[in-house]
Amino acid sequence: MATVDIRQNVFYEAFEYSYNYGSYIENVMLVTKGRQLGYGCNLKLVRSIDLSSNNLFGSIPVELFGLFGLRFLNVSHNCLVGEILENISGMTTLECLDLSKNDLSGKIPQSMSNLTSLNCLNLSYNYLLGSTPSSTQLQSLSKDSFIGNAKLCGAPLRINCTKDEESHGSTPVHKNGDES
Repeated sequence: MATVDIRQNVFYEAFEYSYNYGSYIENVMLVTKGRQLGYGCNLKLVRSIDLSSNNLFGSIPVELFGLFGLRFLNVSHNCLVGEILENISGMTTLECLDLSKNDLSGKIPQSMSNLTSLNCLNLSYNYLLGSTPSSTQLQSLSKDSFIGNAKLCGAPLRINCTKDEESHGSTPVHKNGDES
């Protein structure tokens, strides 16, 4: 997943089995954000990491954003802190990203507007601030992707940004306890 494989006809022996009476190809049903996707002969296309609800602490490892072939990433419901790094823009094949219900702070990097394959995003219930990156890609997503970030403004949220919020943001407020 650290590279993007542009070859279309890659054969993966690990997913195909032959027997005396025929052959068998594995099938996987992947459910992500309410969508059920089936993978059979195209199982090699599944590039997913789900680390949700693991009580992870600290910042998001920079190496995670170096997995350029990743299509689905879920690290929601943890205790991750810090900012979303600018190098997230290299994850050009990312289709679904869930960083919700952590303690992330700072601005949403403008570089996220380069994630043109992204059609599912959840940054809700963090401490993000400032304006949402200006791109049709991110601003066309549901406002539910951004709710619970009291100091976040701009489309698709109904909160307009003041000039001060757009340029500097403000200091995040931290949690005092556990969420229900």
